[in-house]
Amino acid sequence: MRRTAVGVGVVMALLATGTTAAHDPDGQPPPDNGSPTDTIPLVTGDRLAPRPEGGYTVIAADGARPGGYLSYSGPDGAPLLVPAEAAEDVAVGRLDHRLFDPAWLAGHGYAGATELPLRIEDASGTRREDVPVDDAEEFWNDWTETADASPDARLLLDDAVAEVEPLSATEDEGTEVTVHFAPPEGQPFDSAQINLQHVETGETWYIRGGTEGVGTGALPQGEYYGIALIESVLDGGGTGFALVFQRLKVGAEPVTVDVGGDRLQQLTFDTGRRGVELRAMELRLQMNYAVSGSSMSFTVIQSGPHRYYTTPTDEKVVDFAARPLLTDAFDAEGLTDVQYNLAFWQESGIPEDLDFVTKDSQLARRTVEYAHTGVPGLVLREDYARLTPTNNSAYVVPQVPVALPSTRTEFFTADPAVEWHRGAQVYGTSDPDRTSRYTGSLRPGRGTETWGGGPLGPALVPTVYQYALSRNEDRILGVAPLCSSPEGFEYGHATAVGEAVLYQDGQEIARDTWRPEAVSIAIPEGHREGGYTLSVSVHKQQPWAGLECRSQAEWTFESATTSDYVPLDLSVVRLDATGVRNGEARAGVPQLVTLNVERQGDQARTRSLGFEVSYDDGATWQRVPVVRLGETGLAAIWPPRGADNVSTRITATDDAGNSVTQTVVDSYRLR
Repeated sequence: MRRTAVGVGVVMALLATGTTAAHDPDGQPPPDNGSPTDTIPLVTGDRLAPRPEGGYTVIAADGARPGGYLSYSGPDGAPLLVPAEAAEDVAVGRLDHRLFDPAWLAGHGYAGATELPLRIEDASGTRREDVPVDDAEEFWNDWTETADASPDARLLLDDAVAEVEPLSATEDEGTEVTVHFAPPEGQPFDSAQINLQHVETGETWYIRGGTEGVGTGALPQGEYYGIALIESVLDGGGTGFALVFQRLKVGAEPVTVDVGGDRLQQLTFDTGRRGVELRAMELRLQMNYAVSGSSMSFTVIQSGPHRYYTTPTDEKVVDFAARPLLTDAFDAEGLTDVQYNLAFWQESGIPEDLDFVTKDSQLARRTVEYAHTGVPGLVLREDYARLTPTNNSAYVVPQVPVALPSTRTEFFTADPAVEWHRGAQVYGTSDPDRTSRYTGSLRPGRGTETWGGGPLGPALVPTVYQYALSRNEDRILGVAPLCSSPEGFEYGHATAVGEAVLYQDGQEIARDTWRPEAVSIAIPEGHREGGYTLSVSVHKQQPWAGLECRSQAEWTFESATTSDYVPLDLSVVRLDATGVRNGEARAGVPQLVTLNVERQGDQARTRSLGFEVSYDDGATWQRVPVVRLGETGLAAIWPPRGADNVSTRITATDDAGNSVTQTVVDSYRLR
């Protein structure tokens, strides 16, 4: 089967940031936000997969949503993620905005939900319908037909609903404003929208272009900053996307403004490598100015043969960012061998020169081996350049299919202002296992790395991510990725079972068995400070892996009630061994084992490090001497001929009194 070379759901996002989060009408704090491994269902049938660095990846029900998504600030101030075809109905209150509020849905128990409780209001009356998540796409298609035929119909979550304030510019709210949208280079007009924010009040409005590229609305008087998106039709297929910053003053008299046209310039990218072409792109404009604690941005994320345009400006209130993904030519299976992950940006304006040129010598170059521990297959790779401190979206990141096994050449922008967040997920599964890596800022030069394979063992989620094992008030939350390869951390719940148990003074005080590899434990009253033992175990058996990883980590640590997320004082020992490739090594051959202690929370020092090995699935264990070099240990093992796999048990203590014991059965195979 041919694979799509670059796959993303289309996103066009207008985000208001820095605003207050959505709140429950009765003022009660929301319950647990659910597990990071749980997807959040939308009424469209699409799902939102939480990303460890924040935000969500959209998993479209049918592979891609026509027209994509808009994201903008809802009535409660929280960013919404709305299908383009539903944006107007949400704005005027026909659709409950909370149906598209990821934070609200997660905070009110909808992460991992199997049903959506809905209330339908139409000419026949009011009725409740509990829609199974698996049937949501079919329900949504039926609803859109109903809404087209019945303009007064409303679709709401079935609970107390506050009336939704209209967000569109209506005829009776102020001065008439007419906007003429003009595509670049005389291209045929497709659609357009301008989003305007009042400089003093922070109120946000939008005006859409009609079939002829003209939009009209009424706005309160005052000064506005705005960002417009203009879409046009390209000869031979594809779309032209133009993002434009616009300043607007509205007085007592009608206003007419021209947006786009001859002022638009195309963005181009040149790496100097023959045959490399633009495959996907995130183009983002963000306005930053002090008003009501908020700002506004508009993002276009697309894959395919499109063109991108903007208008250079030295306006200080707008920031520019472009994240192009370029690859070499597709092979017969839709795969590539070379990939460029780039980032270009400017604070306080849009660059005068939009022809971006880079050389391989300026970039971080990686020769990447993609290993596999079972049958060959595919993973979907994604890389996001996070700019510090702002101008980031990461709602949808382009995914590139990569064969297992294979070797590729990948380039990355090397700059201290760019942090790389990278990931991979198993292709073709609704609840995939994910591998994530935080590589931070990169330097120019060559390097090598491996994804997948083994040995498998526990890891810690870096504390730059929101899923690090943490204490928040009187709850322990986070991901414990117990079957991770030596680089990165891997988690998911496809085919996995497990539990997390919390002890104090040798007594079990709480247990969570619902979400494998994710921890969500409420600490009961009377046990909310002191010493704890947290034991997390998982058993994973995936057809694409070949390794039946059974892993357990047991941590001892001190903790007390916190007012916010505070990483626990934990450590793990990452194990690697010479000769292991694609998750297996040769039996009867000596191996040098490296033990690296990684730590989060208080930075104590390792006091002791112990290592045992088993060649019979943990039935018997052999102690192995370890040579310590600071936070690293070295050991030598000699797997006997006839053994099928290597299992490991490692213990470590630090000078603060914390400890970890981690046991992995079937860490890697022997042949």
